[in-house]
Amino acid sequence: MRPIIGVLALTAASMSGPRQSTQDSVTLAITDVAVVDVVRGGTLSNQTVLISGNRIVAIGAASNTRAPRGAQSLNATGKFLIPGLWDMHSHAVMFGRTSLALYLTQGVTGIRDMGAERFAAAKAWRDSVAAGQLLGPRMRIASPIVENQRWLAAVKRMGEAAGTPWRMYERYGPTSADEAVRWVDSVVALGADHIKVRNWPSPDISRAIVERARERGLQVVGHGNEPFPRTGVATLEHGIWPPLQGSDAARDSLWRQLAANGVAMVPTLVTWPIRLDPPDTLIAKLNAGRIPGLQYVPRQAREQWRDQLLELKQEDPTDWPTIYRGEMRNAAEMHRAGMTLLAGTDIGAPLLVPGFSLHDELGLLVSQAGMTPLQALQAATILPARVMGLADSLSSVTVGKLADLVVLDADPLAVIGNARRIHAVIANGRLLTRGALDRMLATAEAEASAQATHYPLESPVGLRLYNVVAEPATLHGKRGLQLTLAPGVRTGPVFARIEGLDFSNGVIEVEVAGAPAPGAPEGARGFVGIAFRLLEDDRTYDAFYLRPTNGRAEDQERRNHATQYISQPDWTWSRLRQETPGKYEAYVDLLPDEWTKIRIEVRGDRARLYVQDNAQPTLVVNDVKSGGHAKGAVALWLDSGTIAHFRNLVVTPEDDTTRPK
Repeated sequence: MRPIIGVLALTAASMSGPRQSTQDSVTLAITDVAVVDVVRGGTLSNQTVLISGNRIVAIGAASNTRAPRGAQSLNATGKFLIPGLWDMHSHAVMFGRTSLALYLTQGVTGIRDMGAERFAAAKAWRDSVAAGQLLGPRMRIASPIVENQRWLAAVKRMGEAAGTPWRMYERYGPTSADEAVRWVDSVVALGADHIKVRNWPSPDISRAIVERARERGLQVVGHGNEPFPRTGVATLEHGIWPPLQGSDAARDSLWRQLAANGVAMVPTLVTWPIRLDPPDTLIAKLNAGRIPGLQYVPRQAREQWRDQLLELKQEDPTDWPTIYRGEMRNAAEMHRAGMTLLAGTDIGAPLLVPGFSLHDELGLLVSQAGMTPLQALQAATILPARVMGLADSLSSVTVGKLADLVVLDADPLAVIGNARRIHAVIANGRLLTRGALDRMLATAEAEASAQATHYPLESPVGLRLYNVVAEPATLHGKRGLQLTLAPGVRTGPVFARIEGLDFSNGVIEVEVAGAPAPGAPEGARGFVGIAFRLLEDDRTYDAFYLRPTNGRAEDQERRNHATQYISQPDWTWSRLRQETPGKYEAYVDLLPDEWTKIRIEVRGDRARLYVQDNAQPTLVVNDVKSGGHAKGAVALWLDSGTIAHFRNLVVTPEDDTTRPK
């Protein structure tokens, strides 16, 4: 056992037995564990750590500190206790909700999300985790990402050449300093935790962002892409771009300048080896399943990886092996020059798996940047907390701090790879045993391996049309199908049945848009949705649908009717509203004629409607009217007076209707 160095970050009071009032409130005791001090280094053996709710309330010698009667107890003899790990550069929302469970299984209890395709989804995740409504790591979330206009145009051209969809709808390219100041103010109102800059605009605009953010109390973080500011930025991401060409002395001067200005670096070393193989080679590996951790990666994330790799083929030829060697050298130089290096991965980028890739990064910080195991562990615990201003409440095993902890089977200060040997995780005071973590991994693997069927919906081939006209159309740059009522058909609902698909339970995901058609009656709302368990009589089915014009109506009652469940022919919207007002309808923010992602989960007689990647369902139905064992088709659904658009339908059937979510 490594001896303690200095004084552990434990108060004198915590080293004695807890007071009776503390004993009475203890909910979890971790007994006979070696506590790792990430602040000063070293370990303290044979300790018992007491937790009340989500706080550490006492730490003391196991011989003197007993687990109170009624408290949950974890025998950790021979184990090591560290703070929960941070991933300081993640795009978890882009990867999908599976990322939350995967992070926890690998001891990552905090992530700094660095930009989502939709800010609202990231905010919903963060707030739901904080409220205890969603199991996952605590989150700090970025603003919509700042870019410069030139880069945005270049990436759009690359995507068009590769034939991949445009996903950067929430990127912001400021055109003046005044505009940038107003944007910072709007980001504060949105509730972001930091401002993320990817490609820096002109120096005057960048300076306006940094100065206004400081006035409003927000950190600015950004890629080290020239012309990046040398001061006023909390962290730089990935390294410096274009690659530095100067002398050793010039680089050392830059590293020391950044260190003196309090700028930390998140080098994401784990991303660089991906550049050493051509995109076609990586796509072949992906298609063949030869990627570590691929069994846990959702289909949507795999498809996004493939799209990103196709876009990389549009880049100009670059000497990536030389750049890779330079980045590894730079990381070691930064470390020697006194820059703070933080552990991050860039989850969302190809071939990186939440949690697993962070441990790869810790290994690279040791092997490439020259860190000791303690320093690498600090880069994922106490140093992130200090940089984000959270060290008073997080990231060391200290009385009074939040209980984000990891119990390991071996000493991480001896070999950093031992941080992978996880015995248990405590996330905000909640104990996840090895058995629970294994079940989370099994669930992730089962969901990733489910046989999903993808329907691009770019032509009417494979659809059986019922009183509807379907034709290819492009809306806001996305290809899909436009559906309208057939000539002579005055009232709906109408639909397009997916041929050859028998569905009872599972998940249906699709992007939809709806708007009233020209000349539509006054009550038209842009009705658009999905019917499921549709029988051959074309009359009997369940459905969830949206009323897009209600989403931002001035009438609150109309807003409350933005989403709807029905079960035809008996349970119409009007009957459900009359007999059980408010039970089968709910509010969600919608706009007509805008793409909206919906996800429907059906299991037995329970169904859930999720909108725009929100962590919590918008509408919950616990008595699906078709019953627990009905089966039928899936169909694209619309009602009177609507022009509807559909794209990217994915259906994942499940055989076991009793499997819990």
